[in-house]
Amino acid sequence: MVIGRTPPNWGFCLRHESGLRRVTLLGCAENESGIPTQVWGDVHEDQVIEDLGWAPRLRKPLLALCGAGVVGLLLLMALAGGEGKGRGSESLDFWPIIGIALVSGCAGYLLGIPSKRSTLNLKISEENIRQANFALEEEISHREKVNEQLRHANQVLTSHVENSPLAVVHWDSDMRVKLWSSRAEKIFGLSAGKALGKTPEELGILDGRELEFFESRMNRLYRDTEPRGTFFSKHLTSEGTEVSCRWYNSALRDEEGKVYSILSLGLDETQRHQAQRRLLEYAQEIEETNTALDVALEEANCATQAKSEFLASMSHEIRTPMNGIIGMAGLLLETELTPEQRDFARTITSCGEGLLTIINDILDFSKIEAGRLDLEAIEFDLRETVEDTLDLLAKQSYENNIGLGCLIDPAIPGRLVGDFTRIRQILLNYLNNALKFTANGHVKVRVQLESETEDSVRIRTEVEDTGIGIPEDKIGLLFQSFSQVDASTTRKYGGTGLGLAICKDLAGLMDGAVGVESVEGEGSVFWFTMKLAKAQVEDSPESPTVDENRLLEGKRVLLGFADNLLSEVLGHQIQNANSDAREVSDLETVLSEISKSIEERAPYDAVVLDSRLDGLRPASILHALYDGLNSEVPPLIFVAPRGVEFEVGQKESSNGVRFLRKPIREKDFKETLGLLLNKQSETAPPREDPTEFSPRASSLHPNHRILVAEDNPVNQKIASRILEKRGYLVELVSNGEEAVQALEAMRYDLVLMDCQMPIMDGYEATQTIRLKEMESGTGNHIPILAMTANAMKGDREKCLAAGMDGYLSKPVKPEQLYAALNDYLAANSVKATA
Repeated sequence: MVIGRTPPNWGFCLRHESGLRRVTLLGCAENESGIPTQVWGDVHEDQVIEDLGWAPRLRKPLLALCGAGVVGLLLLMALAGGEGKGRGSESLDFWPIIGIALVSGCAGYLLGIPSKRSTLNLKISEENIRQANFALEEEISHREKVNEQLRHANQVLTSHVENSPLAVVHWDSDMRVKLWSSRAEKIFGLSAGKALGKTPEELGILDGRELEFFESRMNRLYRDTEPRGTFFSKHLTSEGTEVSCRWYNSALRDEEGKVYSILSLGLDETQRHQAQRRLLEYAQEIEETNTALDVALEEANCATQAKSEFLASMSHEIRTPMNGIIGMAGLLLETELTPEQRDFARTITSCGEGLLTIINDILDFSKIEAGRLDLEAIEFDLRETVEDTLDLLAKQSYENNIGLGCLIDPAIPGRLVGDFTRIRQILLNYLNNALKFTANGHVKVRVQLESETEDSVRIRTEVEDTGIGIPEDKIGLLFQSFSQVDASTTRKYGGTGLGLAICKDLAGLMDGAVGVESVEGEGSVFWFTMKLAKAQVEDSPESPTVDENRLLEGKRVLLGFADNLLSEVLGHQIQNANSDAREVSDLETVLSEISKSIEERAPYDAVVLDSRLDGLRPASILHALYDGLNSEVPPLIFVAPRGVEFEVGQKESSNGVRFLRKPIREKDFKETLGLLLNKQSETAPPREDPTEFSPRASSLHPNHRILVAEDNPVNQKIASRILEKRGYLVELVSNGEEAVQALEAMRYDLVLMDCQMPIMDGYEATQTIRLKEMESGTGNHIPILAMTANAMKGDREKCLAAGMDGYLSKPVKPEQLYAALNDYLAANSVKATA
């Protein structure tokens, strides 16, 4: 709204801006063509008043002068009227009245001149005024929009400040709080109402050195020594608790670049610092615990060392008399005994071997517990390992009338790499348990290929029995140390409770697992898996070869067994060779099947029969076949348990009859069947039963002289008797010193060296012997075999490091000793002739 006029053509209005009185000028001027134009401008109020000219400044004095003139004129007229009444008209003086009227008129004229002049000079057309008003409205609208945007921006900023996870604090130039966010209220427990206008000291959230440090860092920002600052400080809340806060500070500057306030953002790091403190405390506790563990470990190592020494000593001391018990019982069984005496001797042998098994279990468990049991990586034939294990239990299964056999997956490679002794240990433990808990029926081993890679295989081995089974609530006790399904003092079956736990640990060392499936009263299936490496060369002369399988391909074989397990095993082996097998269970059906095949002109290529089929002996079975078939009997193979003699006459032996022992080895069966089908009918002697050794009167290397260094008289007697029965010449010495002297005085072919002897032990004696051989320069090397009761980890390596050629642990079985002697004596003979 225009509230004033200014020459020549200006209007103006007053407005407030930031608390200051300003004047907006709206004016019209003429351009070169005489067209009015609109002009805007802002000036200060005092400047506008100065630009109005003399009229505004004289307006008040002129008004006063006019007023005074009018009042004087009225007074004079009144006086003139009074005097006229008194004196008459002639006495009235008109000149003062005329003077006053002239003065008032001049003053009025002077007052009207500016107004008229402004009105004339500031006339603006209606169109110009309308345009000016429109421009004024647009300016007002623009300013309202700007104000709306400012309000919105302010709301957004306020929302961010209030919802920020950081405490927002705004300090003015006097270091007093201008803004205190809700997050700051929560962190420090101080409301905005109490915080606004307070200095850091008055806030009470800083104490002592923390306050000095905080103020010094903030003062650097005010002094413009750094544009922004970040630092950490500790504070006290209104409740007295300590909080840790990291501050991010920025200086705010005016147009001249001077700092007028500081914006601080505070991050609450209390929890992180508490976690760091707890972590440091925990680390300190761990360090202290580690120190204590180091002390405990050292003590444990000392205890383990003492335990190992005790176990080694115990093993040696127990094995020494065990060697005497088992050895002498074995020698006793070779003499002429009455049936009762033989039974007593066998009982002694069985008990001794049982005690030796317990000792071995305890030693193995101690090694595993101490983490000192390592597996060997030796190339071996898995099929041969399984069949050897079954051989060891053949006699026991026969005496208990329990069927025993194995089914081996033909896809398993012939040669693998692993610790076959530990595999045999697991399998032997499973089989012993199966035979112990099975009163009738069978025990079957199944070996399967689970998976195969380019360089390894995973094997699953199962041992199935038809025994008493295991209650479901007791299965969880298996494979645990010192636990048994029946742990009562009245239990029927004994044991240490370590066997299955050792099996579990051994399988674990072979990257495998163990398990059991059982139904009470029906039987159990114990299984274990293992990972084995493949050998570089898979073919082995000990495994069934491709040529043997080709000889049997397409053949028809008749199996006559009342034992279903044996029929299953042999049928499996025949099918592996792509042959056809027909299974029957009695002699009458055997005769019927053979006759039928002859009539149909598709005779069987071979017949495999149980040597006790229908309760008959082999000779009786042969007579029945010859009489019933008119001498058209196919080639025959009789299968009998180990330890049972074959009774056939000369006539039967010349008619293509072969003999096998069960459990039947696949290689032996296919070799025998192949020879039989190729018309090589010479009678093959039965395989020697490994469960009972029968020393021969002569050795493969007769008259070899053996030196036995042994301090125990019983062990001396056992060694000499076993060696002499094989035809070896034996000399005995009682310590290592005597052994060295004996070798200087006479030539021997081999030395059996005990390790622990008085005066000079076996290690020192061997080193002395090797040193003398080197000094002689002849190149002679006498084989030295350790025969010791030391059976702990590292004992074998210690013997070899001392210069010994081989290692046998006591008690030594005769067949093991004979095999070792034959190997080393044969090798030494080859070197001597070379």
